Amino acid sequence: MRVVLDTSVLVAGTRSAAGASRRLLLGMRKRLFRPLVSVPLVSEYEAVLLRPEHLAAAGATEAQMLALIDDVLAVAEAVDRHYLARPLLRDPADHHVVETAINGQADLLVSLNVRDFAPAAGLYSFQLVTPGQAVAALRHLGV
Repeated sequence: MRVVLDTSVLVAGTRSAAGASRRLLLGMRKRLFRPLVSVPLVSEYEAVLLRPEHLAAAGATEAQMLALIDDVLAVAEAVDRHYLARPLLRDPADHHVVETAINGQADLLVSLNVRDFAPAAGLYSFQLVTPGQAVAALRHLGV
């Protein structure tokens, strides 16, 4: 299964040891699904996860957050964004997430902010889901 994880999922997964977002991060490390990434998405992961407030909430150092991003990259498939879906979303800063899903032929786009991505839902082949819904969809894989 090909999955795009919005940055909100990584943030939630680092802030709480319990919950669906953490289960997705653990499932990703076990290679139970294939995360898809693009240069803008990885740049956003780094910019957001290294914010002092997220480091403090996660009880993590900058080196530990960078190691998490390295873990994502170790199992991820890089996606070139040839097709740009703009203007589509209310927040232009979210376009790269949808474009990664479209160009990577994702099965799922997982976000805690599904409302932000709702205009793209149904227009493309990926399914827009919350982390809890993703865990349910991936349950057969052991997530």
